[in-house]
Amino acid sequence: MAFWRSDLERVNGFDESFRGWGYEDSDAVARLFHAGVMRKDGAFSTEIFHLWHREAKRDQASSNQHIVLERMKTKETQAARGLREHGVTV
Repeated sequence: MAFWRSDLERVNGFDESFRGWGYEDSDAVARLFHAGVMRKDGAFSTEIFHLWHREAKRDQASSNQHIVLERMKTKETQAARGLREHGVTV
């Protein structure tokens, strides 16, 4: 997944209030969509490189999924804890 920096700043980045494994990407996509950012398919258009990292525990996945489903209903666009909480001004 990739996006323009300005689009990610528009929705306050990834939401760091998620705990453990799961649904951070889905949440970002939903918030970008609700903010009016249009999706473009980049399959076979660029190289993809995924950095190795330890996998987080999956015990919070259902609560993370619940957050995403609620935000989809309310059309929320802003991360509860994101870029602005790190001093990034948009």
